[in-house]
Amino acid sequence: MKTFVARQPIIDSSRAVIGYELLYRSSGSSVSFDAIDGNSASAQVVSHGLFGAGLENLVNGKLAFINFTRQLLVQGIPNLLPRNSIVVEILETIHPDEEVIAACRSLKKQGFLLALDDYVHSQVFEPLLQCAAIVKFDVRSTGIVRPERHVPRFEARGLKALAEKIETWADFERAQVLGYSYFQGYFFARPVLVAGRQTPALKLSHCQLLEAIQHHELDFARIERIIKQDVSFSYKLLRYINSARFAHSITIDSIRQSLLLLGEVEVRRWASLLLVCSLGENKTRELVILALVRARFCELLGDAAGMSDRKASLFLMGMFSLLDALLDANIGEALQGLPLDQDVTGALLGRSGADPRFRSIFQLVRDYEGADWTSVSRHALHLHLPEDSPAAAYAAALQWADSVLS
Repeated sequence: MKTFVARQPIIDSSRAVIGYELLYRSSGSSVSFDAIDGNSASAQVVSHGLFGAGLENLVNGKLAFINFTRQLLVQGIPNLLPRNSIVVEILETIHPDEEVIAACRSLKKQGFLLALDDYVHSQVFEPLLQCAAIVKFDVRSTGIVRPERHVPRFEARGLKALAEKIETWADFERAQVLGYSYFQGYFFARPVLVAGRQTPALKLSHCQLLEAIQHHELDFARIERIIKQDVSFSYKLLRYINSARFAHSITIDSIRQSLLLLGEVEVRRWASLLLVCSLGENKTRELVILALVRARFCELLGDAAGMSDRKASLFLMGMFSLLDALLDANIGEALQGLPLDQDVTGALLGRSGADPRFRSIFQLVRDYEGADWTSVSRHALHLHLPEDSPAAAYAAALQWADSVLS
């Protein structure tokens, strides 16, 4: 049985990532996703964290928030994971009977952090509150105002209130005012649109570099000229080629030498990385990470789907899929005038003229992030992907994006 795990960031009020909730499904024979019981789901997340992709690769040193059912709690399954690396989420469906309370008290005594998931205030949960460190509120189902009176009381007890399903910056700002400490969702990946504001344009040097790296065969002399015209480009290329990612016995101090040592594939990736990091200078780091994860995820899915000849375009599609959030503009306006492959812009804008494989890969990536496994299955079948390709590609993309930004 294959394991499919996606992650969703959890952020504090300074927009720093403190952890990720791990979202899980398993697959059976084919790429369809089984609806399995919570015990099997959580057990498979534990198994995946220990023996599959590895907890460190999934969360990059941050906390892993994992749901545990009643059966797994009383069996002591959380003890299989390192106590300093996980947050044990107590599902809202768990009745706090004596066994559950005893298990939670034991975990707290051992140093585990506990969180109450989708909390709805009731005196019956008081014993669990005494064990918890974090209380999670689903602001979409309860309404962002209703838990307002509870948040200060929890904070006074040393508990951190976490607002789930934060989908816009307006949600984030309001939740901050209400006193929430932590926030969960991809709200940072949505543009903040302001009426009357002109869409920021890419610098000429950025546009030139973007156009140059999309040619089937790279013109290294032209790319060298573009880089030399921009001091920032030159500095960042030399920093990149002399970083720990590349083992050289001598220091590289020539632009041409750097480009030749990198080769076509790495030059395209470096240029793409440079562009997205430049655009994301005033944004939360997680937005840049998400853009890079999408870029690499699209590229790896393309490989698995027999589209190796379109890797560069697929990489750019994933990276520029968040251009609206990076520029705080409508995606159509953000893409206007950029020298991108028509299949890339067509897929991002949902145009029917684009290569349908590009659209399927882009939608599969979006659905995987949101743990919409039924839709992931549908697009994987359309692309004739091997059963474990999406999960393997996602795990590899996470590891690559985190390491390349280190």
